[in-house]
Amino acid sequence: MNTFLQKHGYVIKEPLKHDASTRRYTRVAKNGHTAILMQDTPNSPDVERFVEIAEWLRSIGLSSPEIYELDATAGLMLLEDFGDTSFKTAPNQETLYPIAADVLRHIARQDCPLTLPNYYDSAVHKNHRRVIDWYGPLERGQKNADGMVGEYLKIWQEIEASLPPCPQGFVHIDYHTENLMFLPKRQGLKQCGILDFQGGMIGPLPYDWTNLLEDARTD
Repeated sequence: MNTFLQKHGYVIKEPLKHDASTRRYTRVAKNGHTAILMQDTPNSPDVERFVEIAEWLRSIGLSSPEIYELDATAGLMLLEDFGDTSFKTAPNQETLYPIAADVLRHIARQDCPLTLPNYYDSAVHKNHRRVIDWYGPLERGQKNADGMVGEYLKIWQEIEASLPPCPQGFVHIDYHTENLMFLPKRQGLKQCGILDFQGGMIGPLPYDWTNLLEDARTD
């Protein structure tokens, strides 16, 4: 990390809050200009996917961080600094939800040319079985009875099979107010700075709406 920063003339300013992933974020500075150092594991596929998705989002008129410097082998990137004000912490939070919604509408109208994982084949889609694997036994204080997991999954399969066809397209996967940064100096949809999209997939478009509107962390 230090060699990468020295090579490009940046110095560490302050560490930033990180999420539950292996990624770490640090604000760095160079000649009065700040940037964000994102550290991932070496050769992480998420780095390449972040670059591809960031470029695509900007190509369709949205705000994703510009990538100033990249060392994919080391898992290091220097990104545009969107500041510290997210849609969650902005004082006018309730007025920002329509912008976040308009961003999703805009994305839904685009044909995504990227080769991305399919939501239905992903661990994200399979997360619904955590309820039966972990929560159920914890609440009851005993192991699942034989056949209970299979019965639970069968019910879910029947529910999904009964639903009407769902519109498919690019899905951010973690679209909530802490990953949307408020950029007041920009206009229109570009006021929404989009972060943490390296897990993006092709899947059901309502998924991101649900993350935004039914976020368990926000009342």
